[in-house]
Amino acid sequence: MPQPTDTTAPRESFGPTAPPDPAGALAENGLELRPVPSPWEAGLADPEAPFDLARRWDDAPAVRRHTAVLQRNFHEVGDPELRLADRFIGVEQGDRRRLVGVYPEGADPDAVDPVGTLVDFTKDLNVGAGRLLPAWCISEVTVSPTHRRRGILRAMMSDSLRRAREAGVPIAALTATEATIYRRFGFGVSTYYRSVWLDVTRGIQLRGARPEGGFRFIEPTTSGELIEGLWRRAFEGQLGSVERIRFHAAKETDRDPRMDEGRPQGLRGVVFSGPDGTDRGVAVYRVTGETSELVADEPVTATVVALWAADAEAYRALLEFLGNLDLVVRLRLPPVPNDRMLEFLVRDESRIYTRGVHHHLWHRILDVAACFEARPYLHDGAVTVTVEDDLGHAAGTWEISAADGRGRVRPADEDQAELTLDVAELGSVLLGGVQAEVMREAGILREHRPGAATDLDTLLRQPRLPFALTGF
Repeated sequence: MPQPTDTTAPRESFGPTAPPDPAGALAENGLELRPVPSPWEAGLADPEAPFDLARRWDDAPAVRRHTAVLQRNFHEVGDPELRLADRFIGVEQGDRRRLVGVYPEGADPDAVDPVGTLVDFTKDLNVGAGRLLPAWCISEVTVSPTHRRRGILRAMMSDSLRRAREAGVPIAALTATEATIYRRFGFGVSTYYRSVWLDVTRGIQLRGARPEGGFRFIEPTTSGELIEGLWRRAFEGQLGSVERIRFHAAKETDRDPRMDEGRPQGLRGVVFSGPDGTDRGVAVYRVTGETSELVADEPVTATVVALWAADAEAYRALLEFLGNLDLVVRLRLPPVPNDRMLEFLVRDESRIYTRGVHHHLWHRILDVAACFEARPYLHDGAVTVTVEDDLGHAAGTWEISAADGRGRVRPADEDQAELTLDVAELGSVLLGGVQAEVMREAGILREHRPGAATDLDTLLRQPRLPFALTGF
C-alpha cells in the first residue's frame, strides 16, 4: 500500500562528497593501477580487419596475461599455452578495447599476472526512435580471490568512470553477473530479460495472419555480412540496446573462440524475406539430442543463438518457422523482453516456460543534460530532481523538461527539487523501463511534491519497454 508523502520535512544538502582516494588505498597494499595497451593501440593490429583466430600474440605478452587471468577468474577451461587467450585477443580488437590491470608495485605486466582486470570500450546506445548515444561500456571486471578487500575494484571502477567523463562520454553501461556489486558506483538496472523455452512437440500456432514472404537456408560461416546487416537493422529499431561486441559476431558465424579452437560447429541459419525479396530477418540455431528417440532424457532441442528481425512481422515469421521444425521437441530462444509479447503471439501460452527473469543492462549517468536531452519524449512536462552521487559526476539539482518531443535539462536551486534520488535510480529511469513511482513506494527515492514520481514516469515513458539485444 502506498505510504503517505512527507511534504513538510526539510531537505538535507546533497552536494558531492569527497570520494576516498583509490590510488592511495592500492599503494597501502603494495599495489598500483596500470594501463595495458591493446594491440590496436600499439599499432600491432588493425581494428577494422576481420577477426583472426589463428594468430599467436607473442608480441603482446601483457595483453595475453591480462586475458588469461580474466578467463581464469570467470572459470573458463585451463589455457596453459594461451591459445584461448590468443583467439579472444584476435576477435576483440574490433571493439577497440582499453585494458587496465592492478599489479604489485613495480611489477612488469609482461612477466607478472594482474590481480585485477577491467576492460572498457565505447559503443552506441539506442535511446529511442533510432537516436544513438555514445556509451562507455565496462566489461571483464575481475579481482583475484587471493587479493580481495584491498581496494582493487574501487580503484579500477573510479579510474574508468573518470576517463569516461574526461573523454566526454555521457553514460557508462555494463551487464553484471552479480547484482550487488555495481550500485555503489552509481549503476542502476535499466533493462531486464526472460530466459525462455517452448514446448514444440506438435509445433506451435501463432495468433493472427501469417506474414507473407519466404525462407531460405544459409551457411553462417559465409554469411557474416548478411547477418551483420540484419543485426544493424534490429539494433536501430530496439530501444535500450547497445551495439553488439565482436565476440557475438564470431559466435553467430559459427566461429566461437571457445569451441574447438574456433572451428565451425555446424550451426544452421535461416533468412526470412518479404514478398519483394528483401531480407528482413535471420535466425542462427543448432539442434541437439537424439532424433531417433523423441521421448528421451535429453529431448531434441533447437537452441537459437541469434534472432535478428528488422520488424515485428519478420520476428513473428522466424518464430513460427523455428517452432515448427520437424522432430524438434523443445525450442530455446535467446533472451526475450519481459513484456509478455510471446504470450500474445503464441496461441497456447501454456507451452511457454520461463526459466527466469534477470537484470541485464545497467546505466551509470555521467552527464545528466547529455543523457536526458538525447532521448525522445512522448509527453510535455517538467520535473525537478536532486541527484545524489558519491563520486560527484552527476550530483546536483536539475530540471528535466520536454516540449514537442525534445528534452531540456538545466540546473536548478535545491529548494525547487520535487524528488531526491540516487544517481543509480536516475540511470534506471532514463529510458522509461523502471518506474519512479514503484521506487518511491519501495522507499528508495524521496518525493517532496505529491505526484512528482508519477509525473516523472509520464514524462519519461516510451512506446515500448527498453530491451538490450545482447550483453557484453
